[in-house]
Amino acid sequence: MNSITLTIPHLTQKGFLDLCQANQDIQIEREATGEIVIMSPTFPWRGKQNFNLSIQLGIWIEKTGLGIGFDSSKIG
Repeated sequence: MNSITLTIPHLTQKGFLDLCQANQDIQIEREATGEIVIMSPTFPWRGKQNFNLSIQLGIWIEKTGLGIGFDSSKIG
């Protein structure tokens, strides 16, 4: 997935909320560092591929006990 990272000095919480509300079709995140990350959308076929890959990896982890799986969330 492609993303763009921006630094917008002095962007308030309200300013960030306004930005998100004005662009509801785009996934926008704010990192703990204050950087704004704009991610390209995942189209249905790519989402299906990612989901199936996660299933297979999860089955392998459960079967072998050789790992720990996590989703793609980041903790800032």
